[in-house]
Amino acid sequence: MKRVVPSTLLLSTLLIGANTVAAGAATPTEALVSGTVVGAAGSPAAGAKVAVFAEAQASNNLKQGATATMPLVGSATADNNGRYTIAVPASFDTATLADPAGIVTFTAVAQDGSRVQTTDFQRQLDTSAGPARLVAVDAAKSYSADAARAAAADGAVTGSPATVSFNLGSSSAQTVQKSASSNADGRDVTQMSTSISVVKDYGSRWAYVGQWASTTAYVKAKFSYTKSASSSLGVAVSSTGKKGTFKASGTRSRSSSSTINFGTRTGKKSVKYRTLFHYQKRQYVTCTAGWTCSDVFKIEPVGWRGGTSTLNRTLPSAKKCTPYEKGSGLSKTSSKAYKFSGGVSNSGMTVVELSAQSGYSSKVSQSVTFTKDGKLCGRSAYPTGSPQVLIAKPK
Repeated sequence: MKRVVPSTLLLSTLLIGANTVAAGAATPTEALVSGTVVGAAGSPAAGAKVAVFAEAQASNNLKQGATATMPLVGSATADNNGRYTIAVPASFDTATLADPAGIVTFTAVAQDGSRVQTTDFQRQLDTSAGPARLVAVDAAKSYSADAARAAAADGAVTGSPATVSFNLGSSSAQTVQKSASSNADGRDVTQMSTSISVVKDYGSRWAYVGQWASTTAYVKAKFSYTKSASSSLGVAVSSTGKKGTFKASGTRSRSSSSTINFGTRTGKKSVKYRTLFHYQKRQYVTCTAGWTCSDVFKIEPVGWRGGTSTLNRTLPSAKKCTPYEKGSGLSKTSSKAYKFSGGVSNSGMTVVELSAQSGYSSKVSQSVTFTKDGKLCGRSAYPTGSPQVLIAKPK
């Protein structure tokens, strides 16, 4: 969908969005994102404009056919080396931007003349000590919505910058056209806006969040997926939105808003745990006044729905083992779990396999207790390391 948008409409939209994120504050703190912009020949795109927009949590409740404008977080101009930095606004509205685990989703757009490129990145609020900080997803030690809101009110949200770079000469960049009556050079970020439209609502889709296996009858295992647990789920992207044009492209982390219980497993088992996430096909439209708009279509998770499902699966192999006595065990609360390449149920949605991964943490944990001497084995490392999958075996 290509169209020219009046500049007065875009400017009005942009100013409303800016006030939503930085409520009256004008002094930025630390960097949110930095990187480089290069042109078609790989040379620095000096003077290119980069803007970052945020996904408000309210947008995750959009119904099919609805549209929402993404508020502007900040912008920058690339220097002579093509480098840019965008700061965290001094007042950051975490109440509307962060999900239950403190994860905030951003869309970054770079434009230089007729070339435009769009990409996403996510950060997570860490309120474990001092000012709230935006850090890499899964790097946050703890998150409290109340603490984040207090930090935003004090203008105390800081950042550990993400790195996002653009190549305007790549196939993922798009070419837009300037209207005949326009003098715009495609470098005026005050005339840029980004919106989200829901093209198709696919409803709830099962996604794997954990796995357990045992070849001994003398063990008990409990898998926990509690409030604020997050899963990294696959995203499919297309420049046209047409069937057969989508390709797997990155992931999106989504978090639970309450706790679900998968129960206790005993004896010889090999199972995978699933819960439901809400998926939609969305169109992201970026427009700069005087130019046609660029479009990106995404099939992506927009929220968590809950529910539980346990499926029997083939026993995986694991040879890195350690012994455990009767009555002893292990509680796994750290490291990444196994990444399921086809972890999201995609029937009727896309032929592209969408991955699913949930890291072991205080929110997503596996506890094991032996009722008779045995051993616990990991697939890629010993159980206390990053085993991906845990398997109980006889002594």
